[in-house]
Order: sequence, then structure tokens, then C-alpha cells
Amino acid sequence: MPNAPETIEKDSEAHFRRFPIFLVAFSLMWLGALAPLDHLWSTAQSLPGPLISRDTAAIAFLLGAALFTARSVPLLSRMLAFFSLVVCAYLAAEGVAVDAESVRTLLISLLSLAAICSSLGPGWRQASRIMSALVIIGILYLRLVSAWLPPTMYEHANSANLETLLGILGAGAVWATSRRPRTSRLLNHERTIAIIGIVGTLISVAAWYAVTEQSRGSAHSFAQTATARVAESLRHEVSDQIALIDRMARRWDALDAIPPVSLVNEELVSYLGHIYTLEFIAVIDPSHTFHWAQGGDSQTRNWLAGYLGTPDMAMWLAHAHLNAQAQMRSIDSTTSSTPRSLIAVPLTSASMKGWTIVAIQNLPVLISKALGPNLGQVQFRIQDDDRILYDSVGQSGRISHIANTAVPLNNGMSWTLSSWHVQHWSQPVTLLPNLILLVCLAFTHTMIGLRKQALVLLRRSQQLYHSALHNSLTGLPNKASLENRLAEICQARGKGPVWLAIFELDGIKLINDTLGHGVGDYALQEATRRIVTEVGHSGFVAQIESNEFVVAMNSTSREAVTDLINRILDRFSAPYHFDNMELRLTASAGLTGKSVGMDNPMGLVSEADLALGRAKREAPGAWREYSSNLSAAVAERLQLRNELQNALDTDTLELHYQPVIERGTGDIVAVEALLRWFHPKLGTIPPIKFVPLAEDTGQIIQLTNWVLDRACHDLRRLRDRQLASFHVAINIPPLVFEHNDFIDTLAATLSRHALPAECIALEITEGTMLGDQAITIARLKTLNALGIRTSIDDFGTGYSSLNYLKKLPIDKVKIDKSFVNEVISDSDDAAIVKAIIGLAHHLNLKVVAEGVETEAQYHFLNDNACDQFQGYLFAKPLSFAALAQRLREKDGREILPDALAAGRSI
Repeated sequence: MPNAPETIEKDSEAHFRRFPIFLVAFSLMWLGALAPLDHLWSTAQSLPGPLISRDTAAIAFLLGAALFTARSVPLLSRMLAFFSLVVCAYLAAEGVAVDAESVRTLLISLLSLAAICSSLGPGWRQASRIMSALVIIGILYLRLVSAWLPPTMYEHANSANLETLLGILGAGAVWATSRRPRTSRLLNHERTIAIIGIVGTLISVAAWYAVTEQSRGSAHSFAQTATARVAESLRHEVSDQIALIDRMARRWDALDAIPPVSLVNEELVSYLGHIYTLEFIAVIDPSHTFHWAQGGDSQTRNWLAGYLGTPDMAMWLAHAHLNAQAQMRSIDSTTSSTPRSLIAVPLTSASMKGWTIVAIQNLPVLISKALGPNLGQVQFRIQDDDRILYDSVGQSGRISHIANTAVPLNNGMSWTLSSWHVQHWSQPVTLLPNLILLVCLAFTHTMIGLRKQALVLLRRSQQLYHSALHNSLTGLPNKASLENRLAEICQARGKGPVWLAIFELDGIKLINDTLGHGVGDYALQEATRRIVTEVGHSGFVAQIESNEFVVAMNSTSREAVTDLINRILDRFSAPYHFDNMELRLTASAGLTGKSVGMDNPMGLVSEADLALGRAKREAPGAWREYSSNLSAAVAERLQLRNELQNALDTDTLELHYQPVIERGTGDIVAVEALLRWFHPKLGTIPPIKFVPLAEDTGQIIQLTNWVLDRACHDLRRLRDRQLASFHVAINIPPLVFEHNDFIDTLAATLSRHALPAECIALEITEGTMLGDQAITIARLKTLNALGIRTSIDDFGTGYSSLNYLKKLPIDKVKIDKSFVNEVISDSDDAAIVKAIIGLAHHLNLKVVAEGVETEAQYHFLNDNACDQFQGYLFAKPLSFAALAQRLREKDGREILPDALAAGRSI
């Protein structure tokens, strides 16, 4: 049996719910996969280390792969998560913490363990969710606390923020994975969406790398430039200050005698005020005794006097006089904790030989002047050997070392300038790459959602299209699909004749009514499987009604087609087994065939349907082939139906009345209303021709209502003229009798014409008893309670049960004329008539014999005590006018003919 196309896989929604997990998994995988490229780029750009360490990259890739395969390949997922756990254990054993933080190693280990548990049993999955929650809490705590921790070496705030973000997302993904049922592989079902996710996560992670590395490269380049500028500024600042003091010494060397005290003090004060980095300046003699001094306090002077007298300082001063060059050195200690430096400039004049100008500098002031304005994330540390002279590196954030630069000063002296890049995790420049990553992932998820909606709409459209062309229960093509296929077949050339067979299953309705629609649906599906199996690829099978199947074939012989039809009918009639029940169905078929190139392919269906109707009438369970006379008969029936409706609409039908004669008296005790149709072109159309048609088309209800109304109307007229004291007998077809509104319509008609209920007698056939007999009896009792008489017409020709006959609240039975016709010549008919009369009288029912046409028939019936007679022997059916005239002539009585009166029973 053909299956409907997949609308949405039963686990499709589970696949779509997995895509957030899928995005996190591939983000981790791409983060690890792109790390080697980042290493190469960092090396090529001479950057101080990669963003993501190799260990972190390996763990990220393993965890991502474990998440991706968690619900589709759980064993592989557990292996990948286990490898991640092994890497964490190895790092912990070696004392190397992931990203230099042992706590993070523990959290990643816990996350790996949660990933392992997420694909195990319910208890393990519960533990996985608990561990995932702990990981999220731990990562948030670690991230928040790190803002107040001392700076960490060789760690980038960008990578730390990324690890925090992906750690939270990864833990959330593990938590979500532990709650999802097992599904098949994602890429097998939603490849387009999966490709969008893979490419989207690649772009997201690559964008993070690109923005971060571009920012880091720019910052590194800026830091290098700033470091070079600061180093040059320091060198110039120190050189300029030494040069100023050296020029003062050169001026004094040019004098022939020692300068006046006032001049020396004035110049020293001038220098001390002009060079604001100087705290103290003095002139000492060869014995290191102060001759002139400005600035500082007595404590500073005493300390310096003692410091200059040390052997080390003596050698240093001697070296300065030996080279006749200015010298500078850092001071080990002063009375203040502020770093200081000492400048010594020798005097070489004859009058001041061995004398030295010494000055104490405030290094922080000097360095601050050299550094200039605040450089933001670039900070510096200046060292003289192991002594730190200046340190502006922050006490929090993520710092990375840029470079160590030697700053040459004077006579081989140099400082070491260390430059550092300091990043705070909350700075916009640090958060921007993570924001870009989130935005890209959100955009990817939005694209996935849009693609999902597009797929849902596409599949719903396909489902609607499929439903429009296929039966929802069996999946077979329906009438619209058959029409399209027939059009294709019939328009083809050179492929031989087109054969079309229609099969109708009988018994499905009975199964539905008795066993339920579930069993009926099973039977239909099994029948569908059988017919599809038999036809195979040799034809096209469609279902145009709930129990009608069509098989269309071409390029095959008539013998092959008829053989296939016989096989299908045999398969349909084979037993159907359902829950220890054996069901039986029968089927009939109609066949037609035409050459290709027809303008109206669906005409084949009509022809085959006509042949099917003929098979059902003539040989149920067999098949018949279409012939042209069937179309003519159908066309005639259609024309007759239309003409009948027109006659009803225009009120051109007539009622004739045939009297019913009472035995013994010869009085008219009733008239039977007989419908007549005088067609203006076709002449008189007998009821036997149009009444069955009306029953097939449903017009019988309207037709019967018309008869009831006209009969009551005519009877009212006769009663108003005092011509009738009898009732009118009206034939009621089973379909009308079973109609829900029948009794209400009958009562309304009597009321409309102001007639009592006893003026109407209803004649029902034995076929009415074939329906629900309990309902039939209940309706008859209702009519009896209203005073309306009833009788069984054509008694003896149907299937009445004597058991039900005794229960029926009826007044009389009418012997069918087929028994009356042969009552004289056929002893069997005579015996049946006698039995009917005897049975009816025993049940207190009157007997009417219809079709009495000969005196012999009358005498037989009269001798056997038949109560009433109807037939041509007494009167043919009369029009209303003829009936009224006859009643006027007979004074409302029907006198038996003289020949019959002589033999009248007393």
C-alpha cells in the first residue's frame, strides 16, 4: 500500500529542540579546531602567546563532540567526554592548571563527568543535571571573584570571558541533553538546517577570533609604539637634566677662582627651582664635606653626608673624576620610601679640582614627566637591576607582558622598562568579541528557526497537496489524482488502448455498523493492500469513494485485463482476519476500454461505473463490460428524472382512483390513489418506470408528499359534495415510511384539509419490514393511535415473518395480483390465497384481493370469504372527474354487475 510522503518525522520536533545544543556543541568544536590557526597567527604577529591554550582547545573540541553525539551515538559521546576528563586529570597531576586556574580545571572535569552521565540511565541523568548546575554556579562565582583577585600572568580577559560564556552554555547544553529522549542523527534528517548551524557557528567563532585578535594586535602594536616612546622620553629626560647640571659645572670650571658664595647659592637655588624633579643640590669638596647646599632638610643632609663617605660611593665619585663625566645612580635608601637617584658632576678647574656637584632626584616625578598622559591598558614597570623604581601595573584584571626594553642613560647605566597590557573583564573592548559571538549565534539560531518554519510550511503544503490527491485512510490516489493520470495516459500516442476497471466492495457499511469503524478501516486497508499487490506495476490504482477502487492500465491486452479483474475479485472475497474474527466481503466490477487520445478521459470512469451498476444488478460478485446501450439507458434515466422534477414543480401529475368493493354489499368502501403521469411528448409513463427512478434519486419523498396532499384535497372535495363516506388508500414506499418527518407531514396534511385521520389508509409493502422492524412496529402503533389505518400491500411476495405479522398493528392485508391471476389455473396459488385469507381472519385482519379481472376469480375469492375486491372487473382507475361522476350516478354506492350479483354470497 503506498505511503503518504513524510510530513514531519515523528521526532522532528525533538531534532529542532536540539539545535541550541547543536550550536553550543559546534561552537566548542570550532573553538578547539581553530586554535592551531590562532597559534600560527599569534606567532607570525609576534604576539605574546595565543588566546586559547592547546589544552583548553583540546578539551573544548572533545566536549563539543561529546555534546553533539550525546543523544544519537551515546557510546561515542561517553568516550569523548571520558577523554576530556583524562586530559583534565593529566593537567591536574602535572600541576598545570587550565588557563592557570586549578579551580577551572576542576569545573571542566565536573562538566566532562556530567556529559558522560547525560546519556546513561534516569538516575545518572539526574546526577548530570545536578553537576551541570554546579558547574554554572562555579563558573559564575569564579568569574565574579576574579574581578577582585590579583592580576594573573599570561591570561587574556577575552579568552577568560569566552571560557566563562561557553562554560555556562556548555553546562546548560549538558543539562538540556540529559532531559531529551534519544533521537536519530541530526544530519540525517535536517541537513540544510544542520549546514546552516555548522557554518553559522564557524562564522561566530571565527568572528570572535578575528575581533579579539584584531583588538589584541592593535593593542600590542600600540603598546610597542608607546613603550618605544616612553623609553626615548626617559632617556631624553634624564640626559637633559644631567646636561643642565653639567653646564653649570662647565661654567664654574671656566672661572679662575672659587665663585662667590652668593653667586653659588643663587645659581643652586635657581637650578633647584627650575628642575622640579630635584629635591636637593650641593657642592662637596674632595673630603666629601658640603660647602654649599640647597633644598632638603638636615636629616637628608646628614644621611647624604654619611652615604657619600661609604667606600662604594668613594669609588663611584673617584670614577666620575677620573673620567671627568657626569654620573647617575639609584640610591639604595633614603629617609623616604620614594625611589631616588643621585647625580654627580665633577668640577675640573684648578681652584676647585676634586670638588663635585651632587643632586638628589625624585624618580617618580621624573618618570611621570617622561611617561606623559595615561596610556589606558598599557602600563609600565621600571627597574634598575632588581630595584623597582616605578610600577603602574594594576592590581586586578588580566595582564599580559608585552616587552622588556633597556633604556640607556649615562656612561653605561641603563634601566629596564617593562611594558604590560592590562585588561579588565568588564571593559567594553573585552566584552565586544563575546557580544559578537552571542549575536552571531543568535542570528544563526534565528536563521535555523526561519528555515524550520519554511520546512514546516513546505511540508504542510506537501501534506495538503498529498491530501488533495490521496485518500487519508489508505494513501491511494483519489479521484483528482486519477483524473490527472488518465489525462496523461489518454494523451499519449502509440501506447495501445486504455483499460479502466472500477471495483466496489460490498459489506463495509455493515461492518462499520456492527463492529465499528476501526474494523471497517482495517478491512479497507487490507483490501487496498490486496488490490495494490495484485496490480503491482502493471497499472495505476486509485480510490474514488470509500469502497470504490479504480485500476487504470494501458498497453496491455483484454485477456490480461480480464484475468487481473478475476484475480482481484477472488482476493477481495478471501477471508479478512481481525482479532480472531473472520470477515467476508464481496465485490463487483465494471470494465471499459478505449483508444488513447480521448478528449474526456473521465468519461472512462462514467462508462466503467455504468458497467459496475449493471454487474451489481445482474451478477453481484462478478464483472460486466461497458456497452453503448448502457449510456443510452442512463441518458434516458437522467432525462426522465429531470422531466419528473419538472412535473412536480409545475403540478402536472395526476391521481386516478380505483374503487375497493365490499364483499356481499357491493359498496365502495375505499379508493386507492394511483399516480399517473401524462407526458406531453412521451405520452403516458407508467409508475413502474418512474417510481423506482424516484426512489433511487430521492424524489420519492417529494412525490409521496404530493400524492398525500392531492388525495386529501380530492377527498375533501368529494366529502363536501357528500359523494364519499369512504377512505383513500395511499401507497407509502419504505424510504418515505422510514423518514423522520413522515408522521408529522401526514398529520399536517390532514389538518390542512380538515380531514379526520380515518379518511386515510396507508399501504406499506413487505419490503418495509426489511429495515429496523422494531422502529417499523413503533411507527405503526403511532399511526394506529392517531386513528390512521394501515395495511400490507402485495402480501405474499416479500419476506414478512409470521412472527412479526402477528405483532403488527394493521387493519388488513392485500393479496398480490400475481396470486389472483393464476388462482383458477394454479392449485399452488389457490392454496396460498386460501392460506392468506385463513391466516388473516385468524389474526382479525381483513383481506383485500387486488387484480380481480374475471368472474371466476371473483367467485373463488368470494367463496373463500375474501372481504374486499379491487380490479378491472369492477372498475378501472378513474380520474377525479370520472370518479365523481360515477359516484353521482350510483348515489355513492357501487352495485355489483348483474352477472356477479346472481352469484353473490348471502
